Amino acid sequence: MSWLSKLAFWKDEVPSHKKGEPWLPDWNLHRFSTHIVSDHEDFESLHDVEVVKEGKDLYRLYDIPYCDGLCWGDLIKVKEDRFLSLSGEPLSLELIEIVERSEHSFTGPGFLNGKRHAGLILDAIMEAGGFWADDALMGFDVIIPPGFDVGKWEEENKDLIEGNSRKDTHYDKWMKFMAGERHEMRERSKLRKRELS
Repeated sequence: MSWLSKLAFWKDEVPSHKKGEPWLPDWNLHRFSTHIVSDHEDFESLHDVEVVKEGKDLYRLYDIPYCDGLCWGDLIKVKEDRFLSLSGEPLSLELIEIVERSEHSFTGPGFLNGKRHAGLILDAIMEAGGFWADDALMGFDVIIPPGFDVGKWEEENKDLIEGNSRKDTHYDKWMKFMAGERHEMRERSKLRKRELS
C-alpha cells in the first residue's frame, strides 16, 4: 500500500444501511469517479461512475453505469486497481460480484410529461433517496426510491404545486444550464461558419 493511500481520508469505511431496510444514498459521503471493469461487457461501465467505499473491497454505485449488468445503487465487491489517481483513489475497480442489488425502480421521464411541476417531483424524489440524470448520449433517467409514490406526493403537495412563489428546482437550474450550453454551441457554430466563409 502506498503512503498516499494510507493518508487518504476516503479509505475509511462508511457504515452501510441496516439489514432489512432498503439502501438510500447519503450525499454527504465522499464520492469519487472511477471505471468499473469486467471480463463480461454487460458488467463494464460505459464511462467513469461515482462510487462510495462501504467496506473492504465493497463499493456502492452512486451513478448510472449504463451497462446491462449493473444498476445505480448496487453494492459491488471488487479488486481495486493498483494504480491510484493523484488523490489516492483507484483508477478502476474490477468487478468480482454484486453483493446487493438496488431496490430502486428505474424509469424514463414519461410520467413527467405535461407537468409544469416536474422539477418539484424530481427534487422530492432526490430528497426521498432517489436520483435522476440527463445524459446527452443515453437520455433522461429517473430512479425512484422504494415506497415513493409520485401520485401520493402530488396529492399531499397540492399547495406547493399550485403556488407561484417556489424557488428554482435542481431540474430548473439544469434546464437553464443546458439552454445556455445550447446557445453557446449555436454561437460557436455561427462564428465557425463565418470563419470558413
